[in-house]
Amino acid sequence: MDVVIDNGAGEPRSTRQEDGPIQRRLRDWRIWAVDWAAAGPILLALILLVGRCAGADSASPASGYLRTNFTDRDGLSSNIINTIAQTKNGMLWIGTPAGLERFDGHSFSHADSREISALGVGPNGDLWAATDAGVSRFRDDQLELWEPLAGTTYHLGHDKQDEVTCLLIRRDGSIWVANDEGIYRLSGNAFTMVAPVRSVSRLEEGHNGNLLIVGSEGFLEWTGNQLLHHPTLPSILGVPRGEIYHVVDDRRGVRWYATSDGLKRFQNGVAQRLIGADRDAKDKMAAYRILEDQSGNLLVSAGNGAYWLPQGKEMMEPLLTGEGGRALFVDRDGDLWIGANGQGLNRFKKQVVHMYGVQDGLPNLLVMTVLVAHDGTLWVGNNCGGISWFDGKRFQTIDGFRNTCVNSLAEDAGGDLWIGTYEGVFRRHGSVFTQYSTKEGLPGKKVMAMISARDGSMWIGTLSGLSRYKDGRFRTYTRADGLSSDRVQSVFEDRDGSIWAGTVRGLDRLKG
Repeated sequence: MDVVIDNGAGEPRSTRQEDGPIQRRLRDWRIWAVDWAAAGPILLALILLVGRCAGADSASPASGYLRTNFTDRDGLSSNIINTIAQTKNGMLWIGTPAGLERFDGHSFSHADSREISALGVGPNGDLWAATDAGVSRFRDDQLELWEPLAGTTYHLGHDKQDEVTCLLIRRDGSIWVANDEGIYRLSGNAFTMVAPVRSVSRLEEGHNGNLLIVGSEGFLEWTGNQLLHHPTLPSILGVPRGEIYHVVDDRRGVRWYATSDGLKRFQNGVAQRLIGADRDAKDKMAAYRILEDQSGNLLVSAGNGAYWLPQGKEMMEPLLTGEGGRALFVDRDGDLWIGANGQGLNRFKKQVVHMYGVQDGLPNLLVMTVLVAHDGTLWVGNNCGGISWFDGKRFQTIDGFRNTCVNSLAEDAGGDLWIGTYEGVFRRHGSVFTQYSTKEGLPGKKVMAMISARDGSMWIGTLSGLSRYKDGRFRTYTRADGLSSDRVQSVFEDRDGSIWAGTVRGLDRLKG
């Protein structure tokens, strides 16, 4: 496989625009690869190498993710996933009815045997867990140990009162939890009740700083000193009382409601219902959970699956169907995690390989070589299809050169494109092509490889010898000059400036 690293392609241009140090650090690098596998057609693959990204790309459709499913066969203690969190060391923590699991990306390890309903990470890196027997705190320095954790447990009461249903770590770092009796806040070394709200199922922090509470009394807000009731909200949203399941404010302050009638928000004072791309607007589909990532996209549990709503879009894209979306999470790399109700844990990783073919503008599927020019333009040499360049979305093929069989591409110090073909070399300066063949000094017409050396010379490997072109003249090396064969397949310049030639008989290095 031939590989070329690219920093982003654009339209052909004559001037090179340099990036500053910050832009160079933040740039998305891409690898363009020509697949030379003998079985099947040759295609062009784009591999996006994204380091740490703050959430998934809002322009990427749900279909651009690759799914991996983890179950008890992979080491999970239960296929019912209640909650997911990630600590500073990158470890993923999975809360299930059978306990707490850690996941390092390859394998699971059991960390605690109590039922876990919610997880959160404190500002100092400690892991907090809401369990069926109180609230547990696992110190940051413990989380590196690949063994059962020994945490500190805080009890809210006895028996059923000690079962914690919700856990929230607010923006100010304060720890809040809830059980069937009310809402509590950690004060010193104990949790104290703040508001007597029955059977709290969801607890979030609103854009205005209020607590957003869903419990047996419906949707409530806690301002810090009083509870705000919204008795008319269910009828405004068009659902019965008690069928608002989750309320979340996004980073722009828009309030989203997961209801028995789907995902809703207020648009111009009217409750708007968002539907999935796979469903008719008349279909009734309840929504249960909402999660916003760091880029403003929403991950939604709805119906018997999960959906992805990119920021600014009006229609949800299906991610998971037929398995239920019980727990939602987006990790620091932008991977989407969906814990199913009995089907284990699902990871949706952004698809890093995109295959380009005729449907994307290439003249055929026989790509022979790729080159990224100094100005960022990606050039492609096609077998009997000429040369094409990538405009960022599609490939554009140069007219008047379409029937040429291209084997190699190179760019000289002046920015001219050199094209190696079975009819010699073509030098493209602007829109003008100049051909060099045997009468100009090449030893043979069939050009297999080229490089532009640091001294400004162009090295051209043919099936009749290796030529150096500089200052308008060719100098050819053959077996008489020590080459193992005249049939040169590849050329390379090392960091010391030495020229290497790969022939059908071996590897040669030019000395002197």
